[in-house]
Amino acid sequence: MLGHFFTQKIIRNLIQIKINSIVFTIFLICFGWQIAVFAEENSLPKEEVDSKPLEKASEPQLTKDTKSNEDSQFQPRSYGTKRLKTPPEYAKKLSDVNQDLFKDFDWMLVGLDNRVRYEYRENDFRRNDDRIDRPFLLRTRAFVSLKEKMDPFRFTIEMEDAQILQSLYEADNREVNRAEPIQAYLELYWNQWRFLKTQPLSLKAGRMAFELVDRRLVAVNEWRNTTNTFQGTRATWGQESNLWNLDLFYLIPLQRNLTKIDEVEKKTEFTGSVFTMNFLEKYIQVQAYYLGLMVSELSETEFDRNNRLRIRTSRPGKRIHTSGLRFFGLIGDTGFDYDINWVEQSGTNDIAKGIDHKARSIILDAGYTWQHSSKPRLGILHAQVSGDENPNDQINQRFDRLYGFARPWSTSDYITMENVRASKLVLEFIPFKNSKIDTAFNRYLLQSPRDRWERASKRDMEGSSGTHIGDEWNFRCITKVQNRFTINLGYAYFKPGEFTINQTSRVDPSHFVYLEISTIFL
Repeated sequence: MLGHFFTQKIIRNLIQIKINSIVFTIFLICFGWQIAVFAEENSLPKEEVDSKPLEKASEPQLTKDTKSNEDSQFQPRSYGTKRLKTPPEYAKKLSDVNQDLFKDFDWMLVGLDNRVRYEYRENDFRRNDDRIDRPFLLRTRAFVSLKEKMDPFRFTIEMEDAQILQSLYEADNREVNRAEPIQAYLELYWNQWRFLKTQPLSLKAGRMAFELVDRRLVAVNEWRNTTNTFQGTRATWGQESNLWNLDLFYLIPLQRNLTKIDEVEKKTEFTGSVFTMNFLEKYIQVQAYYLGLMVSELSETEFDRNNRLRIRTSRPGKRIHTSGLRFFGLIGDTGFDYDINWVEQSGTNDIAKGIDHKARSIILDAGYTWQHSSKPRLGILHAQVSGDENPNDQINQRFDRLYGFARPWSTSDYITMENVRASKLVLEFIPFKNSKIDTAFNRYLLQSPRDRWERASKRDMEGSSGTHIGDEWNFRCITKVQNRFTINLGYAYFKPGEFTINQTSRVDPSHFVYLEISTIFL
């Protein structure tokens, strides 16, 4: 019944959105191609197959992840777009924890980690005042997963506890989420059948946290103290190292609560499909995807035990259809890399008022890596993300970032993927083993002068305050110690631009310093 419900939801959205017909057509072509290749290989006589010489191993990829059940063989070099591993990096086989006691438990993954981050924020433009805040953010996670032993049946659970101490400001669900299961799902995983040995099939049902494409639209938000989670079903066919792989899902986002268990967002559905093709190994990968967000109108009033007003909720209904196409890879052996992501959004932003939604974004990222032991890379990014051009008309052009990761946009956490024109020049290098340093200069402008700067909750509906939000310079150094401790030290300097000065009357720059220590206990 659950499978039928999941299938019906996915089919409905495939029919609604044109790009999914394109994705499905390409999928059928690649599927047919793979069947033909498989049939040809298996039609050879056994003697001929045995006598074939072993093929030469392919060249090393950018990132080889031997732990991931998604077999993420190739990752882009563009800044901040590398998806987190699945299972997480802090998880390991139980047999590796203690060879004597658990030597036969290589089918179970376990993990326990803790992260402590101290922040110094001076003149934070996300706040309405310029006080100095010195909070401590604490996060602890525990992970257990049962794998090959009971195939095709698998199980995963991950717990997280997030807290904040010593902050001058009231905590919210970006910082606090006490003792919460961020993952708890059952999985059917097939990789033993004849064809599925190279194209494994995974069906998951339960609570999940994962990342898609370049993390800008669907991410777990690793930097933030709390995690984006969903509840529903997900089907994955193939691995990222294969010629193609397909990801389908029907999910309900979870509303993060500070002290009680998270709840599903009422009358909200999040569906999607991502199809990835590897044409020429590391030189070109293509991702075609559709994400559908369906939110029904909601108007509720909640009272306490004494019949006093506690919470009043009012939310417009909307239907946002997001279609995207991404290309990334290397330009031969020249040292240059590229990452291009084009996204279109359509639908209805407010069903009751009849306000249409029409938005887009284009992100261009390119870089050059020198052939040196420190692997220095100089990258440049330019992005344009639409904003609402006229607050008084019946069309909304403000891009909806869905459940994306904001950290790559701004170290100070000032920018999200809406109404922004951003340029970045970044330098990354590895000075010695297990260490990495990166530094970048960023310029931020409003794409539409009449739309808002979301992080600071500022908007000039007349458009007379200018478009320059400000410039940011940041520095970061990450060092791993014995694969158990990770030290992350960073600094960001933000100089306000014309728009920020006019809206806040604050001309002094902001300073953000942080020291983060992550510990893996197992």
